[in-house]
Amino acid sequence: MAFRVAEAVAGGQHERGILLCGTGIGMSIAANKVRGAYAALCADAYSAERARKSNNANIMTLGAQWLARSWPRS
Repeated sequence: MAFRVAEAVAGGQHERGILLCGTGIGMSIAANKVRGAYAALCADAYSAERARKSNNANIMTLGAQWLARSWPRS
């Protein structure tokens, strides 16, 4: 899935992409193998903003295990 999203973003079919896996690291590494894809693991709004502004990231990766632990519970 990482290659498909990365190729679509790098090829201009989509402006940006979001990938999700257990930690987010694997998807980030796989997506970054595609030329023109710049994936960054984002843990919060600040890291997502900095990845976009400072590193021109066009793919955000998220870790489902981290999200499950940090999501507000009611």
